[in-house]
Amino acid sequence: MSYQQLTEGKRYQISTLLELGISISEIALKVKCHGATVYRELKRNRIHNQYCPKHAHASSVSRRKTAHKYRIPVERIEFVRLLISIDWSPEQIASVLTKAGASICQEWIYRYIAQDKRQGGKLYHHLRQGHKRYRKGLKEKALTIKNAVSIDERPSIVDNRERFGDWEIDTVLGKHDTGAIVTLGYALNPDGSMHPILVERLETTLAMAKANPDALIVLTGGVPMNHKTEGKLMADWLIEKGISKDRIIEENYATSTVDNALFSSYALARHHIKHATIISSASHVRRGQTLFEIASWQTGPQNITFDTVSYPDKPLKELATPNDGELLGIYRDALRTYGMWSYRSYPLESR
Repeated sequence: MSYQQLTEGKRYQISTLLELGISISEIALKVKCHGATVYRELKRNRIHNQYCPKHAHASSVSRRKTAHKYRIPVERIEFVRLLISIDWSPEQIASVLTKAGASICQEWIYRYIAQDKRQGGKLYHHLRQGHKRYRKGLKEKALTIKNAVSIDERPSIVDNRERFGDWEIDTVLGKHDTGAIVTLGYALNPDGSMHPILVERLETTLAMAKANPDALIVLTGGVPMNHKTEGKLMADWLIEKGISKDRIIEENYATSTVDNALFSSYALARHHIKHATIISSASHVRRGQTLFEIASWQTGPQNITFDTVSYPDKPLKELATPNDGELLGIYRDALRTYGMWSYRSYPLESR
């Protein structure tokens, strides 16, 4: 069924059918539209849980008058061009920018590269396959194994399942890792004590460590204050709470989130970690997860996945969408994590 805007008459029809107790699926059939259209109409245009067709139509007309096609900001497009030029794939770019709160889909990036190629640009040279068209190959037939032994001829002792290898699972290699918890530090007080925000992160870490007793714990933070570092104080705090020191890796050299990501990635790689949970404040985890993903491409394990656990340190409305300043900071730190210089200049920063 092709998409159509609801008319004022159809809205009055929906209202009448609702009053008669007709189900939404039946209303959709009678109005001749998709069921999702009716659901969306009721969700958008109800007032105090009541549907008023007159108000609904007026709201729809008003939205259409003020509507405009979304345009991707110029600075984001320039950043995408920069990442393509240093051989990032569209999938990597889309993943990082989406996690940073600057959503962009990989299909749009491919279309942008194709448009650039038509205009004489060279961005397509940086794609993995050079933007070549897919060519169908010949179907290969399965080869017959030479000198194959039928399962009917296997030794009868195998049926007892007593020896290593008698079960197929015996020869399957399992996972090397048990996961990791990565806690990001926070600036210490002038006297060398921990800030309440850092204690909050540690309490979250402690709860997760108890819930995941085999998980490795990476504590990263190296800005010294009164001859103490965040990593050292965090480790002492957890050990005092009963966490074994054998589970803990102290990282006492990081002085920024970029360092947190790069230095921790070496530890994750060394222990063959495939999944890590990053613990920080809610206003910080968007930047942290983005940089950790980039660092894992550069210095760490392959195919590692990340998620985050945080507590809100700002109103939820402020945390929902990153502002321009936060996005600019993520763009710059992404370049630094990747090993490039970053500058305070147009178009990455508007004037």
